[in-house]
Amino acid sequence: MVEREEREAIEKERRSTNHREGILAQVKSKEGRRRKKVDAKFEEGRRLHEETLKERAKMSAIKDKMIDDLLDSGVNPNYLSEMRNVDVVKIQMR
Repeated sequence: MVEREEREAIEKERRSTNHREGILAQVKSKEGRRRKKVDAKFEEGRRLHEETLKERAKMSAIKDKMIDDLLDSGVNPNYLSEMRNVDVVKIQMR
């Protein structure tokens, strides 16, 4: 009878350990999926920010080139003041 109780106690401890390990594995798996989702969201934000900065630089370069081309073609510089004062960031945020 003592041997049977010892075997049952050992079996109960083994099942408890297996159950605990299974639960911990599920928790780790869920945490990993959540972390990947959060990381993907932040990566998308970084990517969009970089694209915005690239587009802003591109628009600013186009504006500068247009001003230079107009000055080279002989346009009075007083007429270009409005174009020089264009805020690329405001235009981009529309």
